[in-house]
Amino acid sequence: AIPNISIQHCKCHDEKDRVVLKQKIVQYYISEDAFENFAKGTAVAMMAVTVAEIAGRSDFEFETEFFPWIRLAYDIGQNDLANALLQADPVAWRKSAGLDFMVLGSGAGTLRAKFQDQLNEWFDRHLQPVLTSLKLRSVKPEALQVLRKIR
Repeated sequence: AIPNISIQHCKCHDEKDRVVLKQKIVQYYISEDAFENFAKGTAVAMMAVTVAEIAGRSDFEFETEFFPWIRLAYDIGQNDLANALLQADPVAWRKSAGLDFMVLGSGAGTLRAKFQDQLNEWFDRHLQPVLTSLKLRSVKPEALQVLRKIR
């Protein structure tokens, strides 16, 4: 589904919605291609982050749950994203957090927090710069200025 993200082929309940969508893209994005590329890249990145905890359970889980997102990033031409995803090591994070065995009770939350800290560090160091670069290549500068004022 992600490789097929397309304004031209999106299904709208009402064709007027497509007109509004295209107007918003013209208003905020450099082009339809830029919007589609941004949507694809952010979708892959967020799905990879979402499955990282499951992928940390074992090498098999990493190969079946996480690695497909790396391949998809390459397939859609987002090599920087794929390279950032390759820096993730949720299996090692899980082991170093002490989650390499079944943990129940109050200690489980602390160990999960350690895992989450490592995931957050990877996100901040490797993934966020790629997503920021993608945004800067996709979104019109004047739209970014409006967003900065809102924050």
